[in-house]
Amino acid sequence: MVTLNKKIFKNKKVLITGNSGFIGSWLSLYLLNLQCKVYGISSGRFNKNNIFNLLNLKRKIKNYNINLTNEKQVKKFFKGKKFDIIFHLAAEPLVYDGFINPKKMILNNINSTLNVLDYFRENQKTVLINFTTDKVYKNEDKKNIRFKESDKLGGLDPYSFSKSAVDLMTTMWKSTYFNKKNIFKYCNLRSGNIIGGGDWNDKRIMVDIVKHHFLKRKIYIRQPNSYRPWIHVVEACLSMLLIAQGLIKNPYLSGDYNIGPNTGQEKNIKWIFQNSLKILKVKSKKINIKKNIKKFPEKSFLGLNNKKFIKKFNLNFNLSTFDRLKFTLDWYYVFFKNKKEIENFTYNQIKLIHKKLNFKVKKH
Repeated sequence: MVTLNKKIFKNKKVLITGNSGFIGSWLSLYLLNLQCKVYGISSGRFNKNNIFNLLNLKRKIKNYNINLTNEKQVKKFFKGKKFDIIFHLAAEPLVYDGFINPKKMILNNINSTLNVLDYFRENQKTVLINFTTDKVYKNEDKKNIRFKESDKLGGLDPYSFSKSAVDLMTTMWKSTYFNKKNIFKYCNLRSGNIIGGGDWNDKRIMVDIVKHHFLKRKIYIRQPNSYRPWIHVVEACLSMLLIAQGLIKNPYLSGDYNIGPNTGQEKNIKWIFQNSLKILKVKSKKINIKKNIKKFPEKSFLGLNNKKFIKKFNLNFNLSTFDRLKFTLDWYYVFFKNKKEIENFTYNQIKLIHKKLNFKVKKH
C-alpha cells in the first residue's frame, strides 16, 4: 500500500505556478483535500471547462495573475512570503507552439523558471518540484530505448530545448547556492504524456478525439505510428505529492526522476485512436493523416525507465494504458452528457484510480 500522510501536508503553505492549467487544477484539488494553504500563480487564461473552473477552485485558493517572466512582478509577489513547497508547473506546454514561435517558447520557459529559482537563494528550506517532460532527453529515435535519469539531455526542438535548459538550470542552482550541509530539496520530475479529464489544449490527440466525437469536429492525425509513454493525470499528481512528502522527511531524495508507464504500455497514436472508438462504442474509422508533417517533425518512439521512482516511492504505475484511456473518456462522457454531476464524478473517479494503484491517504 502506497500512502500519503495528511498530517505532513496539513497547514503547509504551498505555491503552484500554472495552477489554473490542466495538471495544476488537479494538483490544486489534491492539495486542498490535504488541507494545505494553497497559493496559485497563473496567467489568468484558463478554459471555462477545466477542473479549476468546474469545481470553483478559484474561491478556495489565493490566486494571483502574474507574468512569471517579469522579474519585478515575481519579486513583488514573493516579498515577505515563505512557502513550504513550490510546485513549478507553469510553462508554454505545446511542442507545436514552439515551432510556430520558438523565441516566445524559449524565453518564457527559461525566464519564468529563473525567476522562481531566485526565490530559493534566500529561502533554502522550501521544497521545489520542478515539473518537466520526457522530451528533455537527447532522442535519436531508436525504438524500445527507455531513457534513464542519467541519460544525456538535449531537446532537439524549441519546446524540448527549453525544458532541457530548465532542467539543467535547476541542477545548476543546487551546485551554485547549496552544499552538503544545506541540501537543496528539489526534484526535476520528467513526465510522460499526461491524459485525463479537463484538458482542452489544442494539438493534443485526446482533446482532438473528444472534440471529434462529442462536437463533431474533423480530426487529422499527424503521426499515427508514433509511440508515447501515456500516464493519467492522477498518477502525475500522486507522483508530485509523494516526492514532496519524501523531500520533507529526507532531503537526500533530491534529484531527477522519471514518471511514466511500465514497459510495454507505451502505445502509438493509432492505438489510442482505435481504442478510444472502442470505448466510445463507435465503429472503426479511417484515419485522416495530416499532410504537412514535414513542418512539424516528431520522434517515432519515446519511452521512460521508471524504475528509480518506483524503488524510492513505491508507486508502481500498474494501470494499463487502456485503463488510463477509459478513465479519461469516461470523464468527458459525463461532462457532455450530465455536466451537473462532474464534480461528484471527479471525486469518485479519483477514489477508483487510487484503489487500482493500491494507494490511500493516511489521516493520522
